[in-house]
Amino acid sequence: MELLFASSLLKLVRMGVKMSGPLDLARRLENVTPHMLRHSLARRMLERGAQLPEVQRVLGHSRISTTGIYLTPSEEDVRLAIGRAGV
Repeated sequence: MELLFASSLLKLVRMGVKMSGPLDLARRLENVTPHMLRHSLARRMLERGAQLPEVQRVLGHSRISTTGIYLTPSEEDVRLAIGRAGV
């Protein structure tokens, strides 16, 4: 499981380097915590169709309710939903 997480993390870093260059990425990552990376991975997996039990297993949560926190919409999600509704 740790290999899977490390592989996903490496993909995220490579994507960031391609998008902004290594020095800019290093500056942006200065304040990033492991928790932020885990949260980003979980949200991205769910946004791309992963099932909650799959995310639970990747994150190593013993309770599905802990993983369910990642289903809470972000402010951006809410703003986009309001825009789609034409409100």
